[in-house]
Amino acid sequence: MKHLRVAVAGFSHETNSFAPLRAGREALASAPLLRGSAIIDEHRDTRSPTAGFLEVAEGDADATVVPLVFAAITPMGLVTDEVFDEMMSELISGLTEQGPFDVVLLDIHGAGVSESHADMDGEILRRVRDVVGSDTVVGTTVDMHANVSPAMVRHADVVTIYQTNPHLDTRARAADCARIAFDAARGNAQPVMHLIQLPLVINILRQGTDDEPVRGLLAMAKDIWDGPDVLFAGIGLGYPYSDTPKMGATVLVIADGNADLAAQSARQLGEAVWEARESLQGVAPTAEEAAEMVRDRTGPTVLLDVGDNVGGGTHGNSTVLAHALGGQDGVFVVLTDGPGAAAAHTAGIGADITLTLGEGPPEAVGGTIGISGTVTHLSNGEFSQRRASHGGRPQQHVGPTAVVACPGFGSVMITSLPFLPFSLEPYEAMGIDISSYRVIVAKGVIAPRAAFSAISDDLILVDTPGPSTADFQRFDYSARRAPLYPFESNAAFTDAVETSSG
Repeated sequence: MKHLRVAVAGFSHETNSFAPLRAGREALASAPLLRGSAIIDEHRDTRSPTAGFLEVAEGDADATVVPLVFAAITPMGLVTDEVFDEMMSELISGLTEQGPFDVVLLDIHGAGVSESHADMDGEILRRVRDVVGSDTVVGTTVDMHANVSPAMVRHADVVTIYQTNPHLDTRARAADCARIAFDAARGNAQPVMHLIQLPLVINILRQGTDDEPVRGLLAMAKDIWDGPDVLFAGIGLGYPYSDTPKMGATVLVIADGNADLAAQSARQLGEAVWEARESLQGVAPTAEEAAEMVRDRTGPTVLLDVGDNVGGGTHGNSTVLAHALGGQDGVFVVLTDGPGAAAAHTAGIGADITLTLGEGPPEAVGGTIGISGTVTHLSNGEFSQRRASHGGRPQQHVGPTAVVACPGFGSVMITSLPFLPFSLEPYEAMGIDISSYRVIVAKGVIAPRAAFSAISDDLILVDTPGPSTADFQRFDYSARRAPLYPFESNAAFTDAVETSSG
């Protein structure tokens, strides 16, 4: 069997074009940036995509793994050119100096945008292809919210997409990618990809994979995948907050040496998604309506703050739901406010404190909010997340963190950096019984289900304002394709863009 030298690397960022803060050096530092064996140490026993690559590569006696560089920056605004260039310089240097490689496996997101590159992920793959040449097999697995582009398909040999939301199959889909790539490198497979960019934006409220119609569409994709000579078939739900020409839902099929099969299967799946377009839109209650809904509930009830979805690139400091819930007790809310967290640390546990949160930058959607209470918990904000969670990332770094108990309201957890509510482990690490609260505000949409469904069956999506609102009409798109449904009612399946790697 041919021995394979396998490079493992990645740079993952989900970019919200409407978020005010850019992903610069500070964001990269908090990612954190991993090099060499630190990538293996951090990811091996987790559920991350990189762990899936390692699972296959380390389980192959005829493969040598060479970890290069990796960073996954918390979603926010555009990636700065400085950070993008720094990451690319280090990645390309590693490929050049430690090569040649038979296989390169990249953990990227698929909805990345930098200041100079609307299709950041396509540009990453282009630069990798330029340096490794056509004989090296390049594989990547991308987020289910990826806006998969023609450039990504042209410059990679294998692209697989997570097929669950919350993203619980990240490791498995990356392992699929690695196995196909290894077979291709040894001449045992000839992957041919066919991508269809549908003229469709799927509302974020309708992107749960346990919900219809997505559940049924994914079952159809799995039936295609299980067919002869099909190596992968999947749906990309798309990321509607990346204002780029590639924004929108996609379908992707990989066949073994059969371009016609890949194309026919992709069209069959794409037409089914298109037929469901009306039911892939959605509405949710406003903050005021949701607050009234939970007024008499004993809990725990989880209110999902759609407009301040930290996993969708927001700052996590919106006070809209906190204001709406004013006058209610038993509430737990998390707000990003570095100065507030620092003041609580200075005061110390047991101290009474009065704070004004939301002054920014950026200024909070909903304006500032004043809180008064007692500091009950302090943490450095370094949280391990080893159990099953959305995305499978093993760590979260949110800087100095404090919890203030506010009489007549509940508790406010104040973090220095945006907090992703994807796991219960950060609360547990601080000694917080999150299930004891009557109402919990989680700044996310579908992703928090993976954590909070363990303590509650009552999760309510709330259409709040903000950079990740479910009401797309509030955004001023300038770069998206047209026509796109539901923006243009005359969009048709014939407006789809098809790209084949074969």
